[in-house]
Amino acid sequence: MEDDADPRAFAIRSIRSILSEEVMMGVVDLTGWIDIRSETGIQFGRVTFSEAVCLRLEPGGSDDRGASRQA
Repeated sequence: MEDDADPRAFAIRSIRSILSEEVMMGVVDLTGWIDIRSETGIQFGRVTFSEAVCLRLEPGGSDDRGASRQA
């Protein structure tokens, strides 16, 4: 089970969820971000949408985020 107590991991999962909906609409906007704030509103981190995914534009690459798909 994933730990919702880790705010950075929660932000990354949230961004990936947002982006998955965007993909279904045919547009992916990586210019956004999620600010991580304490319960009192003090910002202590930020995760950009581009940090949450690995975008491959050429076939054949792979990294630690999952195996590449071959057609």
